[in-house]
Amino acid sequence: MHYDMKLVVSDIDDTLLPKGGVISQGTRRAVAECRRRGIVFSLASGRWFPSAVTVAETLGVNGPLIVANGGCVMTVDGEVLKEFPMREKDVESAYAIVKDCGALITSYVRGAIYRLNTWTMDNRPPEKLSYFGGDVFDVVDDDPARFQQEALEGVYKMEVYSNDTALLAELREKLVKAGLSVSSSFKTNIEITSPGLGKGQAVAWLARYLGIGREQVMCFGDNTNDASMLRAAGVGVAMGNAVAELKAQANLVAPPCAEDGLARLLRDCVFDEEA
Repeated sequence: MHYDMKLVVSDIDDTLLPKGGVISQGTRRAVAECRRRGIVFSLASGRWFPSAVTVAETLGVNGPLIVANGGCVMTVDGEVLKEFPMREKDVESAYAIVKDCGALITSYVRGAIYRLNTWTMDNRPPEKLSYFGGDVFDVVDDDPARFQQEALEGVYKMEVYSNDTALLAELREKLVKAGLSVSSSFKTNIEITSPGLGKGQAVAWLARYLGIGREQVMCFGDNTNDASMLRAAGVGVAMGNAVAELKAQANLVAPPCAEDGLARLLRDCVFDEEA
């Protein structure tokens, strides 16, 4: 079946970028073919801008970036187009629940990430150097006073990272009971936003901003933090390696990321090219 798309939005990790971090030549060609055909190709990631833009520049992405799990939409040049911060009361509720959990806690705000308990994980999320962006972006580690003063206003999302899956499940239950939206991008984390926020709202805004109808939007993802953007798209695509919950909501299931799934689906269903 052929799909006439004008906007393609992809998650990064385990969707566009397989484990090991090497973007395939097939993916590079697919993004280039989108550009050639006038299709906007954008990224939507839980990553923060300096990390996401590295992938965008490598691929020659021609569309804005949705970062911090839908908390902010930015150009590849770093201009903020739209922000979707958590409600203040939701930030207060989330912090009250997670602050004494003993796991790695992060808060994303404009221009910075604040982290507490960074020593708790050997495989903690991207190291500080991968997040630096000159004087505009910063990472503030293990400073409770600054976290209290600076990390609880204008929050795009909060996270907890832990190898203790029981702890994450317990926190998830408490957060959901408190009325917060909780998803995951990896099995070792939970991502917290206000209800209604996330990648889906950002994708819907981006489509309107570009003057593109929902029916001409295709989104690719692999985990529960991608669910809202698959629902926001005319065609939502789960990767073959995606969690079962996401596959159940998708219109299509692509081959796994490690098998060039995104490029293969675009080739077969959007470009109508033979292998």
